[in-house]
Amino acid sequence: MTTEPFTFVRIDASELAAFSDVRQTFWNAMNREEMPRAFREAARIVADEAKQEVSKSSTRLPSTIRHGAWNVAFGNKTKGFVKAGGGRGPGLAGLFEYGSKNSGGRYIRHPLFGNTNYWFNTPTKPFLYPAAISRQEAIAQEIEDGIERARRKAGL
Repeated sequence: MTTEPFTFVRIDASELAAFSDVRQTFWNAMNREEMPRAFREAARIVADEAKQEVSKSSTRLPSTIRHGAWNVAFGNKTKGFVKAGGGRGPGLAGLFEYGSKNSGGRYIRHPLFGNTNYWFNTPTKPFLYPAAISRQEAIAQEIEDGIERARRKAGL
């Protein structure tokens, strides 16, 4: 068994405080300024595409599509959102996107002009998910741009 003398390592932590300041500046720029802006813009891209998609099937649903971003208090995270329906619009947004209960998202089950003796299955016409998929490159680019703006603001 060989015994070697202990080796002491000195660590110069004089620049650690400066790094901490830069990190905090970057974090603030990301979470309070640039990322909400980037998520809002990414949500706008999806909302515009969804409006265009749903306008092929409905004249009233496009006006109910809204977008935005908010900060989640727990964890200080920013999330974007796109939602449809509600307000004065028809309650069809959920049916168009997800279909009737127990349909597996494949169809909207409804009676013929209220006559419950005759039921029909109309195929769903999803618009939010296809809009997000078709514009995923633009969404990713907007998020990357937000990170880059935050990096520049922090002086990194």
